[in-house]
Amino acid sequence: MAPGRSRRSRGTWLAGVTLLTSSILIIALAHHGFSGDVLMDIANGRFILAHGYVPLRNVMTQAMYGHPWSNSEWLFGVIVAEIYDHFGPQGLVWGPAPVLVATSFLIALLVQRAGQLWGLVLAVVTAFSLTMAMAPRPQLFSYLFFAFGIWAVLRHRKGVEWPLVAFVVAVVPLWANLHASVFLAPVLLAAEAFFGRRRDLIWLTLASLALSFAHPGGVATSGSFLASIFSPGVVNRIQEWGSLNLLQAGSWLMAPIVLVALLYTVRRASRRGDETGSMWTLAWLVATAISARFAPYLSLTVLAVTAPLVPLRLRRIERTAGRMGTAALLAVPLVFGSFSVAAAMSVTMQVTQPVGAFAYLREHHATDVLPFYSLGNDMDLYGPRPFLDSRAELWTHAPWWRDYVKANLGFVSPVAFVARWDPSARYVVWPLHYPGSRSLLRSPRWHLVFVDRAPDGTIGVFRRVGEGA
Repeated sequence: MAPGRSRRSRGTWLAGVTLLTSSILIIALAHHGFSGDVLMDIANGRFILAHGYVPLRNVMTQAMYGHPWSNSEWLFGVIVAEIYDHFGPQGLVWGPAPVLVATSFLIALLVQRAGQLWGLVLAVVTAFSLTMAMAPRPQLFSYLFFAFGIWAVLRHRKGVEWPLVAFVVAVVPLWANLHASVFLAPVLLAAEAFFGRRRDLIWLTLASLALSFAHPGGVATSGSFLASIFSPGVVNRIQEWGSLNLLQAGSWLMAPIVLVALLYTVRRASRRGDETGSMWTLAWLVATAISARFAPYLSLTVLAVTAPLVPLRLRRIERTAGRMGTAALLAVPLVFGSFSVAAAMSVTMQVTQPVGAFAYLREHHATDVLPFYSLGNDMDLYGPRPFLDSRAELWTHAPWWRDYVKANLGFVSPVAFVARWDPSARYVVWPLHYPGSRSLLRSPRWHLVFVDRAPDGTIGVFRRVGEGA
C-alpha cells in the first residue's frame, strides 16, 4: 500500500476509534446526572470568582469553619462554575466533552500497535471499563493526563523526547491545580527511571515532583490532604474508597481488565520483558484491590502494556479481510459513534435536588443546619451553609465523624447526634425514607415543618421546638 494511502487509512482509523470511544464515555457521563461533588465544586468556583482568591481554609460549612483545606481542585471549580452559570446543568455533559475526546484519542494511539481489528476491540473494552468513573469531577482531567504521561513515556523509549518534556513542563503544573492525583506523575517517571534503567529521566522525575506542588497550597496542604484521604475514616466509610467489587452493577465491566492484568503479570514474572510495565500493572492491581477509585488507571495501564502483545496469528485475520473488511471495520465506530452522540444529546441533566427545602431554609434564615451526607454538597450550591459536605478529608479526624456516619446508616439517631455534637443546630434536613427520620418524627424536641417530594426522594425539614416559625 502506498505511504500516502497508508497514512490516510491510519488517520481514518484513529478518528473512528476516537469517535467510538468518546461517544461511549460521553453518554455514560450524560447518564450520571447533576449531583455529587460537582455541586460543591461549583460553589467553590463561584467563591473564587467572586472574591478573587483561592481559599485554603474551610469557608463553606459550619463544622470546623476556618480549618485548613488543601483546595486541590480549585481550578476545576472555576471551570465548572463558568460552565454551569452560562449553560446550566446540561453544560456539565458537553463542557467536559473535549477532555473525553482527547482521552479517547490517546487510547486510540495506545491501541494502534495491536492492529486495526484488535486495537478496536481493546479500545471498546477500555471505554466500557471507564464508564463506571464517568462523572463531572476533576478525575476526568486526571485520566487524560495519566494517559498522556504513559504515551509520552512510550514515545520517549522510541527516542522522541518532546512529549515527555511537555508532560513535565506543561501538563504537571496544570494537573496540580485540578486534582491531587498529580502525585501519579512523578511516580510514573520514577518507575520508568528505576525499573527501565533510564538515568536520563532522573532530572525530569525531580522536576515533575517539584511542579506537583505548583499550586496555592504548596507542599503543606498536599501532605495533609494525602494523609487524610488514606486514613481509616475515609477508606473504610466512603464507598469509592472501598475495594473493587466485580459483582456490583457497573464494576463487572472491569473484570476483563483485571483478568488480563493478572495474566500479564504472571507471564512477565516467568519471562524477561517490559519490567516497568510489569511493575505498573502489579502496582495498579494492588491499588485497585485497596480502592475502586484507582480502577481507571489500571485500565489505561493494561491497555498500554498489552496492546503490542496481540499474537501475530490474530493480526493476520484483519489482513485476510482485505480492503472491504477494513472499510466495514471502520464503519462500525463511525455509525455507532454517531448514534451514541445523538443518544447523549437526548439525555437531559435534570435538577433533582430538594430545592424547595433549601428555599424554605433560606426564607427562614437558617444558619446552622445538619444535613444528611448526600445533601451537604447540594446546600453548598443552593444554601444555606450546611454543617458539613462531602469533603471527608476535612472531617475524618473529627471526633464526631464516626457518629455522623452511623447516623446516616441508621445506627445513631440524628437527635442524639445533634444533642452531643451540634447543640446549636436549629434545623435538620433528612430523607424521610431513612431510619433516622423516625427518631426525629417521634422526638418532642423536633417538628417536621416542610416536606419536599424531590425526584431524588422525599426530604423532610425538621425544626427544633421553640424556634421561630
